[in-house]
Amino acid sequence: MKRLLPAFLFVLCSGFYAAAQDQPNTSCAQSLRLAQATYESGRLHDVPNYLSNCTNSSVTQERVTAYKLLCLTYIYLEEPAKADEAMLKILQTFHEFKPSNADPAEFVALWKTFRRDPIYRFGGKLGANASQPNVKESVEANQGKSKYAYKIGIQVYATAEIPLTEKLTFNPSLGFIQRSFEFSNTYTDGDTTFLTVVKETQQWLSLPLVVQYKVTRLKFEPYVSLGIQTDYLLGTNSLGSRDRTGYQFIQEEKFDFKSLRNKLNLSVIAGVGGRVKLGGGYIVGEATFAYGLSPLSSKASAYKNTEVAFKYGYADNLFSLNGLNLSVGYVYNIYNPKKIRK
Repeated sequence: MKRLLPAFLFVLCSGFYAAAQDQPNTSCAQSLRLAQATYESGRLHDVPNYLSNCTNSSVTQERVTAYKLLCLTYIYLEEPAKADEAMLKILQTFHEFKPSNADPAEFVALWKTFRRDPIYRFGGKLGANASQPNVKESVEANQGKSKYAYKIGIQVYATAEIPLTEKLTFNPSLGFIQRSFEFSNTYTDGDTTFLTVVKETQQWLSLPLVVQYKVTRLKFEPYVSLGIQTDYLLGTNSLGSRDRTGYQFIQEEKFDFKSLRNKLNLSVIAGVGGRVKLGGGYIVGEATFAYGLSPLSSKASAYKNTEVAFKYGYADNLFSLNGLNLSVGYVYNIYNPKKIRK
């Protein structure tokens, strides 16, 4: 009786296989059960025959299960090239696949020989900023008192994250940033006080190059960052007004200060942020501070716009531009699994 049992199982599985071959519509779930039974019975050479309709399944989990069974089969058949091919198919089908504790050590060891982490992430960020000039040298059009105040601008970036090590990530971005600030000058002549207000808005093409250091690896991944940012000035527009106490208000006028501004701006940027896993990527949020290194104006251009200087009492100070930036976005993981060592 004991001798007849293996023969009976062989005939039974062969019958199932023949039926499956005769019925091309056999479901993948049925094929997987037959393949698993065949694998467990030790008839490893027959396992691939049951899985042809599963490797093309539209259901991701079915394809992963089929390739995993193929991989285990080829490991024990001592066909390393085919085992590698099946493992690669697993990782290409489901990028975040991880063996379970119940999987054989040989299978886990093979999995570890493949690159499994994303090669880079790509996405976008949207946010707001508060910008304020940092006066290097004051230039006044009168004996009054001048000051700057920050205003809010917007920014949008296309961004990439390229892992360098487990902790370090290179984060280049390219985008559009709008910066705004306000100049005010109060000048008293006798019993009359003049108040000049000029709001300037600048548009920049921005290229930040940052290195992130991941503080810890949790579900929420905090990081700190440091880098440089190069901006190219696309345009400016300004709106100025002057009010004289007890006299008629001078009508607001628009000015273009682009010719008075240096076209390139270089800043050092430092920040903190974090990312949270969502779907095939991460939600990212960060706060950065940009310290302007390049002066955006010069002494030579301080009184170049004579109309603004005499009519509004406005002179261009020698200043750089600092900014606090807040942004949120999403980056999607891009994978390219491959064999990394033998």
